[in-house]
Amino acid sequence: KTGDSNNQTLCPLARLGSPNGNSFVGRIRGLKVYDRVFSAKEIALAAGKECPENLAARCPVTASASDTPYGLTPEKITDEDPGSRWSSGVTSAEQWLAIDLGKPVEFNTVAISWETAVAKKLRVEASDDGMAWRAVAAVDVAGANSSVSFPTLGARHVRLVMNQPATQWGYSIWGVEVMKRKMN
Repeated sequence: KTGDSNNQTLCPLARLGSPNGNSFVGRIRGLKVYDRVFSAKEIALAAGKECPENLAARCPVTASASDTPYGLTPEKITDEDPGSRWSSGVTSAEQWLAIDLGKPVEFNTVAISWETAVAKKLRVEASDDGMAWRAVAAVDVAGANSSVSFPTLGARHVRLVMNQPATQWGYSIWGVEVMKRKMN
């Protein structure tokens, strides 16, 4: 329905309508209507896209600093709620977040959804015991969504080390995913 924002439409077609979006051209076969909101994973699978499991979902997180008085605590990066976030609070110092995946797992990608307070530089580290860390990737952050890929490795802990904040507000992250993706 036009103008109704409480409904969701999933239609995994390349394009509906004309190039300017003013009309519908073509046919739809096998239309299914559901009375519920689909998860991002369900939408990706329906569209035929790879959707690897988020190994960090609901895992415990520790941080070098948090804006605790405002409820912007580290576990928010793995709670799978797109409306909650962690913040370091105002700082220009290097900060880190460490995720305990619960057991050794294989992974090769870390995806980060940044709030406005991004880091200019990010280092991804891994550890078997949460004490001895090894760097697996270092990147310049470009934009609100960062995806860092590296050769597949096995570890129980992942740490994000952020330095050089791009704003005066330090660092802030909506969510982090740790995945094992198929590499081309």
